[in-house]
Amino acid sequence: MFRDFYATKADFKANGRTIPFPNSGHADQFLEFLEKELIPWVESAYRTAPLRILAGHSAGGYFALHTMRAKPGLFQAIIAASPWLAWDDASELNQLVPFLESAELKTRALFVSYANEEHQVGPEMKANVETVISTLRARKDASLRWASATYPQEDHESTSVKCYYDALRMVFADWPFPRDTQNNLMGSLDDVEAHYARFGERLGYTQLPPEDIVNDLGYELLRMKRLDQSLRAFRYNTEIYPQSANVWDSLADALEQAGKTDDALASRRKAVSLAEANGDPNLETFRKHLIRLAGPKKPDGK
Repeated sequence: MFRDFYATKADFKANGRTIPFPNSGHADQFLEFLEKELIPWVESAYRTAPLRILAGHSAGGYFALHTMRAKPGLFQAIIAASPWLAWDDASELNQLVPFLESAELKTRALFVSYANEEHQVGPEMKANVETVISTLRARKDASLRWASATYPQEDHESTSVKCYYDALRMVFADWPFPRDTQNNLMGSLDDVEAHYARFGERLGYTQLPPEDIVNDLGYELLRMKRLDQSLRAFRYNTEIYPQSANVWDSLADALEQAGKTDDALASRRKAVSLAEANGDPNLETFRKHLIRLAGPKKPDGK
């Protein structure tokens, strides 16, 4: 922790104690590993969204704020729970304050907090985080959404759970698409697209509507017999999530109701093919849908 999270070599000082950490000060090497090795590997191996969030507590909170300054834009959202900014006579804080006042800040969402922890780490924790908060209050820039919290019922060991929860609530506050009292989506496909585009724009990346939201809209329109709008929604889902077996199976439902049996069969086959290739747990359901639509095979196998 002390080796990888702190950017300078120093000793730990708190409540009159000094604990030597001769191997500290390698945060920038760790950050280089994250940027050039870990992030590219994760994004190549998994279906990731282009939104990156870095959260850390204590030394990790220091590292999160240091990363925000040292690599602007690498993470769109930063969460710092009780960051220990007193490290090395507050050298990081002294650089962080002018950075937060500058145009170099690329972070789109920032959450900082502290708890009732003076008896554990000394008064510096609260004072230093309050300095960050005061600097943020003075910043006039709508591109940064930030919030802070204090947790008087928590100590240094317990605070991170509440902080992370509240921070994620802040970051994703605009995520849900509005629904009515019957849980129906309140808008058209164009409204759904615009809603998630705004969310992504606020955080600095391209955000497509979630697959399940578009699917819900397609079925709502199908129940209302708005076939053209339903087909448009389902087809849009196949365009943005072409490797999802479920969206092709859903499109087939609408094509069936529209009387387009041949197109529905092709969509069912596409769903089964993708499910087989991807090990989809709903494979047997998609196969049953295909068999039902295709009808039983004749004795000659046709």
